[in-house]
Amino acid sequence: MEGLIAIVGGGITGLAAAWELERRKIPYLLLEASSRLGGKLRSEVHDGFLIEAGPDSFVTQRPWALELAREVGIETELIPPQPPGRTYLLRHGRLLPFPKGLRLLVPLDEEAFWASELMSEEGKRRLLQEPEVPPGSGQDESLASFIRRRFGEEALEALGAPLLAGLYLGDPEELSLKASYPQYLELEQRFGSVIRGVRATPAGQGPGFLTPRGGVERLAQAVGARLHSVRTQARVVQVTPEGLRLEGGAWIASRAVLLTPLAQEAARLLPEALARPLREFKAESSAVVSLAYRREAVSHPLDGTGFVSADRRFHLRASTWHSSKFADRAPGGFVLLRAFFGGHPRPEDALLPEAELVQLAQHELGELLGLQGPPLFARVVRWIEASPQYRVGHHERLAQLRAQLPPWLELAGASYEGVGIPDCIRQGRQAALRLAERFYAL
Repeated sequence: MEGLIAIVGGGITGLAAAWELERRKIPYLLLEASSRLGGKLRSEVHDGFLIEAGPDSFVTQRPWALELAREVGIETELIPPQPPGRTYLLRHGRLLPFPKGLRLLVPLDEEAFWASELMSEEGKRRLLQEPEVPPGSGQDESLASFIRRRFGEEALEALGAPLLAGLYLGDPEELSLKASYPQYLELEQRFGSVIRGVRATPAGQGPGFLTPRGGVERLAQAVGARLHSVRTQARVVQVTPEGLRLEGGAWIASRAVLLTPLAQEAARLLPEALARPLREFKAESSAVVSLAYRREAVSHPLDGTGFVSADRRFHLRASTWHSSKFADRAPGGFVLLRAFFGGHPRPEDALLPEAELVQLAQHELGELLGLQGPPLFARVVRWIEASPQYRVGHHERLAQLRAQLPPWLELAGASYEGVGIPDCIRQGRQAALRLAERFYAL
């Protein structure tokens, strides 16, 4: 056992790392504190409803999740969102459809953009003047600073904050552009304009999102089924150069360790000198409320995937109309809705009592979608300090952290180089490969 690589954490990052070592026949042991694998990839079936506790799909533009699905044999189980795939914006108390051809901040169809009600005429005009704005220095800045500088204040309020910062549940005034959306910085530097750069870059072919038919946890299950060295209910409490101590006192000797928990949790396992820089990485909390209704109890046509909110009078950050987004998420004649709370600017919402969260979701979705009566059932899932915040200077902090790591230790996961499923998979595999090359001379 002394020659193995220990992987701490059985979320998708740790699973991907273990799969990389499994394929290369490198000795490893994956240790997961809970009784199940998958981390935030958690799907539950209840009375014919398929409920996602965390992410419900993965992007295809970043290829690593699709590649992993192919390798573990579930590519044929992947399905795209159902048409129409439109999304709405909640602004000024109304749900406004995003216009055709809007690629995040960039209108590819100017006629549709001008006809939309997302922004004022002045705000649209300012956004479309972005190609006239000279490029910046290329240094890191906040997401808010970048959008304000290039697209204007209203673009930040109506699009940047809910769409881009909303993905991180973060404050756009603090989020690092270089760490969160490096593609925009690259387009500005290469083309002198984000709009020119996006219009010159062909969109990817095929659907933008995919998910397994049985829920996103199916990907984690498929990877876990191919692994031969896994221990669940094995909570690590200490990590040293010689090995790991488990809760209860058991000791596991190892040659190297890959830590995949979020930075704050990883800090609790390491000696103080290594733990200190990890505490600089912050995270926000969130809560997900799933509500089931009969179709006739919802007056809105639910003709899309859901909405993001740019209206601070509402506590809702976003809502997914899950049964409209993907097939077979609710029985015929029923709908399944998800509501998201917490993060900036209302982090306290994630900690509300469960009954209050359900009532808040019912009230605010009721106002927007015309809900009649209480839900058939509700599910509440909290993710406490589980949404990493890539603050300005994130890359510099990360480089300093990595420079301090001893050769036997690697870190990977959402705290570091991307929060989505594909990026976590990429990080896990790359970190495992670095350790394998270092200690097994691949």
